[in-house]
Amino acid sequence: MKLKNIIIGILCIAICIMTIGYSAFSTKLNTSGTSTIVSNWRVVFTKMEEVSKTNGVTINNIPKANGTTATFDVSLNNPGDAIEYQITVENKGTLDAIIENIEKEETENSSLIFEISGIKKGDKLAKNTLTTFKIKISYKDVSSQPEEISKKLTINISYVQDVGQVIEPDIESTLVNAILNDNTPQSDANIDFTKSSAEDGTKGLYYTNTNTEDNKIGEQ
Repeated sequence: MKLKNIIIGILCIAICIMTIGYSAFSTKLNTSGTSTIVSNWRVVFTKMEEVSKTNGVTINNIPKANGTTATFDVSLNNPGDAIEYQITVENKGTLDAIIENIEKEETENSSLIFEISGIKKGDKLAKNTLTTFKIKISYKDVSSQPEEISKKLTINISYVQDVGQVIEPDIESTLVNAILNDNTPQSDANIDFTKSSAEDGTKGLYYTNTNTEDNKIGEQ
């Protein structure tokens, strides 16, 4: 009888130990928590600076920027007049960005030319970095004074998240940037005309050694 009581006591102790152990094990398995991933998208124009302006230029309205959209309203009174701005665009967010498209809206005026340089579709803008580009409005040479000498312009640069995609630039913008970035005339003395102006096609214009000083073709 005594032995039976001892065995019963041992079994009770074992059951208590197993119950406590299972409770502790269950508590560990039921531990739960939460995690939060925070990202921020913010690509904006942060500065617009006037780089140059001829005397015949009138600024009708001060340029304005909202996000990555900028508007300009100017009048150019004489052939040769021009105004140029430098715009700073900054990625203040936490995601890398890439230019998906560059859109422009402008009033019809064949005597005034609008140019963008230093930026194109497919350009990347990493987080916490900035870049600059230029906008130039100029009055081309004309044979007679046009009736309209004003031009209103809106430019919008559409950025999207850079996830490694490739966005090809427009052919027109590639050629314009190439000419604007490197248009120094070069002699044809050492030019291989079987190749493009540069291996990557980004150089500017050539002149031949038959050109005279006033850019007219001389005698052969």
